[in-house]
Amino acid sequence: RARELILEEYPNAQVSISSEVLAVFREYERTITTVLNAYVMPLVSSYIGSLESSLRANGIDASFSIMKSNGGMIGAGAAVRQPVHTALSGPAAGVMATLQIAKNTGVANSISFDMGGTSTDVSLLREGSPTTNLAGRLGNWPIQLPMLDIVTIGCGGGSIANVSPYGSLTVGPASAGAVPGPVCYAKGGTAPTVTDANLVLGRINNQIAGGTLPLDAAAAARSIQEQIAAPLNMDLHAAASGILSIANNTMVGAIRNVSVERGHDPREFSLVAYGGAGPMHAIDVARLLGINQVVAPLHPGIASAYGLLVAELKNDYARTSLQTPPDYDLDGMERVYAEMEGEGRDWLREEGVPQDRHVFSRWADLRYAHQGSEVTVAFSTTQVTTKAIHEVIEVFHNRHQQLFGFALDQPVEIVTLRVAASGDVGSVDMPRLSCGLDAPDKAIASQRQVFFDEAGGFVPCGVYDRDRLAPGNSIDGPAILEGMDSTVLINPGWTGKIDEYGNCIMEPGK
Repeated sequence: RARELILEEYPNAQVSISSEVLAVFREYERTITTVLNAYVMPLVSSYIGSLESSLRANGIDASFSIMKSNGGMIGAGAAVRQPVHTALSGPAAGVMATLQIAKNTGVANSISFDMGGTSTDVSLLREGSPTTNLAGRLGNWPIQLPMLDIVTIGCGGGSIANVSPYGSLTVGPASAGAVPGPVCYAKGGTAPTVTDANLVLGRINNQIAGGTLPLDAAAAARSIQEQIAAPLNMDLHAAASGILSIANNTMVGAIRNVSVERGHDPREFSLVAYGGAGPMHAIDVARLLGINQVVAPLHPGIASAYGLLVAELKNDYARTSLQTPPDYDLDGMERVYAEMEGEGRDWLREEGVPQDRHVFSRWADLRYAHQGSEVTVAFSTTQVTTKAIHEVIEVFHNRHQQLFGFALDQPVEIVTLRVAASGDVGSVDMPRLSCGLDAPDKAIASQRQVFFDEAGGFVPCGVYDRDRLAPGNSIDGPAILEGMDSTVLINPGWTGKIDEYGNCIMEPGK
């Protein structure tokens, strides 16, 4: 009714109401989320309107969808009404790409590792499903929307290395960005970066992006020598290696955040590396974590774009409905679930999804009595029964044990009920490639000296044209696979095998 009154006075106003944006308790987070939604609504509305006009002007009469932070897609109309759901959607697309890549390679447990120019995004996928987080933040602002559990750190190819006033080497979070970029780009950058260190150590070519971007290796070496090696009284290559070591350990910390600190052992996971820089650092990061399988997709630099093509339409619904033991209101809970599923059904129909492709899953936030935080667990049945309540409480105890190292023999409250509504609108399948008859040596384009700590210095390294490798090819490290969008580094003692999708699956030698 408040919205109706506002629109009567201001018909063109865009109004956000919390009962639609976030219908759960905790008024501060609910208010902040609604305010953020209202703040970006005019900007997103204008952007999407311009995009729709441009599509029509170019003769494209088609609807389009936008990625959400929960890993699903929503139509343009829904994105205009609730744009806060699209925050951090870029990294979420990469996680959805990881999900599909892991399925294609038969990997159940994986960690997405997206290293770009300014940052690295990591997330954990267990038993074929991404993990979500209800305690996300946008800058300093807490929001309680379902978001993929992604940790982002300021460490990428453009991260700047420097010597602190205390005489220690640091890397990031400051970044040279794309402009002026690393010193080797010769666009005015003066501070040495991770990319400069990789170039000095021979890990990347002095002609990247298919030869369209020449790099100045001498300038990169001078910047590291003058600003890092000389102040620390180090050899040039030791200094460059130190830059990479610090960057790699920073990224290891992020992966431990989404794995060890969530009760998971990273050694039980495969590392799926993408982004322009991910496959170049992946094995070094994996070795530090004890991970024994690294997957580099065929086109790592555009993996997140692929994620947009494989994601389903998805929307989340939540209602706070506090249930205290032993008097759980089973009928009341069922009514709330049914109402949310009805809303999801209406939304899917609005998006044009046939009814036989509607999928609903039930979830609930549980906590020990009088605690201040909840744990979200799946409701395994489609009907709220006494047996279902006992089962979900048992799952809660197990999950609490995994997350926090203990479970309590105390009553459990059911706080918030949730429904995820999704619709399969068809996705783009990754094509299978034909097996190659040629030996992988036929794909060697050149050879150069590359520095590896584990080898004690520079060693000769074959450089392969990745586009010429075929399924069945096996490449022993040290080796480099060069493509238009990324470089894959296979360390000494590791072997990379090309699968039917063109993924390079790397494992330590037996």
